[in-house]
Amino acid sequence: MHTHQRARGRAAFTLIELLVVISIILVLATLAVLITPSISNQAKAARGAAQVQGILFVAKQRAFRDRTARGVQFLVDPADFKIRTAVYVEQPPDYTLASPSQIFSSIPATKQIGLQFPAGVNVADVCQVGDYLVLDREVYQIGALNNPNPNWVTLNQNLTQSAFPYTPCRIIRRPRPVEGEEMIQLPPDIIVDPAPPGLPAPPMPSPTFTVLFSPAGGCIQEGAEQGKFILYVRDASRDSPFEGQPTLITVFTRTGAIGAFPVADQIDPYQFTRSGRATGGM
Repeated sequence: MHTHQRARGRAAFTLIELLVVISIILVLATLAVLITPSISNQAKAARGAAQVQGILFVAKQRAFRDRTARGVQFLVDPADFKIRTAVYVEQPPDYTLASPSQIFSSIPATKQIGLQFPAGVNVADVCQVGDYLVLDREVYQIGALNNPNPNWVTLNQNLTQSAFPYTPCRIIRRPRPVEGEEMIQLPPDIIVDPAPPGLPAPPMPSPTFTVLFSPAGGCIQEGAEQGKFILYVRDASRDSPFEGQPTLITVFTRTGAIGAFPVADQIDPYQFTRSGRATGGM
């Protein structure tokens, strides 16, 4: 007959074992406190780039949904020429109006012209500075409104002829902020930089930079013929624009594809935007 002796169970940990466990926990907690902020800072630019990419993707989806041009306007801070805010925009249809009611001068070199609108319509309700006036197949950019009188505009270019009336007459209106949309603020320390110091700027059509998508997906604004727009997203708190994992958010204007690329090196930071090695393309 065999007898089995039951092993006596331990009632608790010994004091030494508890001290060892507590010491390990303290070491791990200390490492977490030291490492976590560093990891978070390293990912700061990546999170900002993901937000910029998402903003562009929403604009592209709106154009497809509404079957009309929609986009994003990135606003340049005049203090340092960096982008920290953006707003969704839409492009109103062209406005067709009657022939000009009068011309400030019959001299072809004049830039001022009066426009005839329906009763109750003011020139500022229809167009803005930067819109284009088409007179008899000639295109002029509007430089000022209500000058010298209401319903008058000042053109950036001289009129090429003094014949009257000009027909047809219409206004090509540039993108406007979507009514009721709030400004989009990028995360703290995150900026869109037209170019790092000492390097040539990537393709960007104007200081106030607009990406406008057509319902078909491609880009249709000024500068789209360049083939791509590049937004250099980086952490402004870093000593160098190449630190902190900066990202190149690139919009390919023909297809409207939106890709995220790493910065290659200081000699040719935009190298990967030409190789097609996109990540997260849309």
